[in-house]
Amino acid sequence: WIAEKAPYYLCDFILSDGRFSLKPALPVTDGGDISVGAIEIKQLFTSGNILEDSFKLEYIESEERRIFKALVRYREEKENQLPIEKTVSIRRSEGTDILPEETFDLTDCCTTKEHAIKVGKYFLALRHYVKHTCSFKTTPHGLDLAPGDYIRVTTETSPYNAAKNGTISASGDITSASTINDGTYNFYYYSTSTDASDVELAEGVEISNGTIPGWSYGASIFSLKETIESQNVYRVEQITLDQENIVEIVASEFPCDSNLVSLIAQDMKDASAFVVF
Repeated sequence: WIAEKAPYYLCDFILSDGRFSLKPALPVTDGGDISVGAIEIKQLFTSGNILEDSFKLEYIESEERRIFKALVRYREEKENQLPIEKTVSIRRSEGTDILPEETFDLTDCCTTKEHAIKVGKYFLALRHYVKHTCSFKTTPHGLDLAPGDYIRVTTETSPYNAAKNGTISASGDITSASTINDGTYNFYYYSTSTDASDVELAEGVEISNGTIPGWSYGASIFSLKETIESQNVYRVEQITLDQENIVEIVASEFPCDSNLVSLIAQDMKDASAFVVF
């Protein structure tokens, strides 16, 4: 029941230090207002402290990410009168008014229009910004985290690109579908003229005029290694410790701008970001 109702008050229901707790779902000021200041990053995670092959991304289903118009039902009360059920509609300011509708029934807990509007804006902002969750494993050494804390995760990926493949002759001449400019490259190669059976990594190889001077690994096929680094901010949802003393962290995307200000919080404070009718 608490987990269901908590988002209606812009809170998360968490288990912290063995106790059920409520924590604001957005950064807040000391006075309890939504904060548009920089959030505090508690810890940074990279390939250095994320256990190998443990990092996973899980994207939210497209059906759950579609744009919608929020219809929020609430209860208006007046002294010495029966309550009246009312509905307020909210959508994002960009785009059309012809949108699928999703209804949020707050009639058992919401008695003001302002509260209903704020809840509608929150769910619309969540749908707009949050696209995925992540999970990974790490060691407990030096870990100082709790559910609701913000972390930054830096990852590197090497996407496959068919245009970056080709062959190298025994003399070092390169044949590729795309032109490879002069420079220093890292690439994977497999030698077809030796008894080697594994794919090897060549680092810091100089390519000049379409050839590799001093190439000594025989005729080979290769694929350029291109690394893309990404940095994302996440909000910790769950921390578990297994029997092998390994910590697993589950976190949801928490988009921020370059100043570490929450994009969701900015929208919640920006009256022009939504249309209410």
